[in-house]
Amino acid sequence: MEIAKYDDFVQSSYQFTVKGTPNQIAEVLGFPSNYDDDASKVKNSWAFTVDGAGPFAIWDYKTFPEDDERTEFSAFGDKEVFKRIFGPNLDANEVIKK
Repeated sequence: MEIAKYDDFVQSSYQFTVKGTPNQIAEVLGFPSNYDDDASKVKNSWAFTVDGAGPFAIWDYKTFPEDDERTEFSAFGDKEVFKRIFGPNLDANEVIKK
């Protein structure tokens, strides 16, 4: 599975939740937060493709605890693809275990 940064505009809306810290999500995706989002509402935001499909997006919305404390992120894209990437950490009660 190839996960690549997506640098173009993403028109996204909340569809489900991904659990984990920003560092854990960056480790799974292979790169740190990369999408320039609305700084008044979003601190960490990723836009990416998977095997050339997408775009997919993950972001924190309007809550800014310390990076290491944040464990829930909004997500947009094909949920089956997210399940392949994040497994049980999609809409789950546990954060990513690495």
